Amino acid sequence: MPGHFQVQSLVKDSINNILYFGGRINTANEKFCYGVAQYNGNTFDSLQSGVTGSWGVVKSMQMFQNKLYVFGSFNKTGNYNCKYVGRWNGSSWDSVNFKPNQPIWSSDVYNNELYVSGWFDTIAGLPIKHVAKFDGTNWQDLSFPYADMTGAIKGYNGKIFAASYTGLWVYDNGTWSNLADCKGDIYRHVYGMSVIDGLLYIYGRFNSLGGVTSKDIVAFDGIKWYGFGQGMSYSGYEIINNVQKIDGKIYITGNFDKIEGVSTSNYTSTPSQNTNFAVLENNQWCLKSAAFDNASFGVVKYNNNLFIYGAFRKCGPDTIFGFAKWTGANSTVTCSSTFSISHTYVGLTEQILFSDLKIYPNPFTDKLTITSSNFENENFDLQISNALGQIVFSANKLTAQNDVDLSHLSKGIYFVKIRNASEQKTFKVLKN
Repeated sequence: MPGHFQVQSLVKDSINNILYFGGRINTANEKFCYGVAQYNGNTFDSLQSGVTGSWGVVKSMQMFQNKLYVFGSFNKTGNYNCKYVGRWNGSSWDSVNFKPNQPIWSSDVYNNELYVSGWFDTIAGLPIKHVAKFDGTNWQDLSFPYADMTGAIKGYNGKIFAASYTGLWVYDNGTWSNLADCKGDIYRHVYGMSVIDGLLYIYGRFNSLGGVTSKDIVAFDGIKWYGFGQGMSYSGYEIINNVQKIDGKIYITGNFDKIEGVSTSNYTSTPSQNTNFAVLENNQWCLKSAAFDNASFGVVKYNNNLFIYGAFRKCGPDTIFGFAKWTGANSTVTCSSTFSISHTYVGLTEQILFSDLKIYPNPFTDKLTITSSNFENENFDLQISNALGQIVFSANKLTAQNDVDLSHLSKGIYFVKIRNASEQKTFKVLKN
């Protein structure tokens, strides 16, 4: 695929079976495709004149209400002055101008609503800072209270998770709270999040997150944090760009040399090449491809074939521009040693409303204990609900220590809601 073709985002229109590419693109198979392109399984094509101006780069895309939304750094979509946000209806660009005053870098569709994050502090003339929600007609501010720019955004278990350079934040019942700090060097940040098999996978560049030291990748289930071996081995600027599950396997793409100590990197080639692609199987990281000369940003299954996309121009000895089909032929598989998936329980004090609140044990078997000295000074109510929202226990006034007998309940996840006259907080607990 000759031309400038650095694919940083990809989305599939499942209704029309079309792949849309976004990134730093100017041509695809000799067709001019500024910022965006489409592929129908046989040919590439432009989306009219694409996105232009500024950097002309698309960082994130979503199919929302049967239309393609593109986000990034650009001034125009087609002939329309639609800065930083564009909407493609399948045959042409819509004349929409939502007027964010700074670029949007990340997006997610959750419960039929579109969420975006970035540097902006206004959208559609409204004061909206860093995180916004769109229902197809109206924009809503989620009142993100922190100064540093948010990166990745993801809906999970009824909550919205947003990442910044310093940590991970969760939006629950109209309130933001700090979930975990991002530990690492000055370049640390969370790049993206994916929901796989009921877990929230969080990835990017960091030494630890949530108390586990699996470099650049962890997972969270609402109660526990999980690590996957030692993760990346730093020898330069490593980052995981994407984590996806396809046909029962978890694929990791990014810009990295070693993962769990194994590598296919080749620094003697011209240009030099990094591993940049790995598969998680049977508690091992396995490398099934030759190295790439630049970052990979994800994989996709399309028309029963597996494709990888990114900013690369070579894979091993082969010249491949930004988009390649995986055949599995002529590849040597290298796997790491088997590792244990470690975990830590979420520190309740990192997200509690009251400074000395304790809810334990978690997981519990028969009895759940809830304590706080604040319960003696103010009137707090308690409700415990099951996953269907049915209340299984309630108390009108909490004491300093509350031993709640839940032995009659079946195993599963429950929600503990504690509230006073002005605010409330909900916690997730697990019964074994």
